[in-house]
Amino acid sequence: MKYLLILIICVLSISQISAQNFQGKITDKSGEALYGSLVYIKEINQGLACNDDGYYQTTLPNGKYSIEYKCLGFK
Repeated sequence: MKYLLILIICVLSISQISAQNFQGKITDKSGEALYGSLVYIKEINQGLACNDDGYYQTTLPNGKYSIEYKCLGFK
């Protein structure tokens, strides 16, 4: 049982090392949150919707990514 617990802790530690937290907030020039904004990560073909306060969050494997931010009415 002791070895199983050690193995589980090691596996969880390794999985956290190979991932990175990606988060942020989308605002306009005045700092107001842009409700309904989208964040698109090209390499993994994943889109994220921001919450009502403009925040987004996900976990990504380590690597380099191209990120697009989109909001209706903005370029």
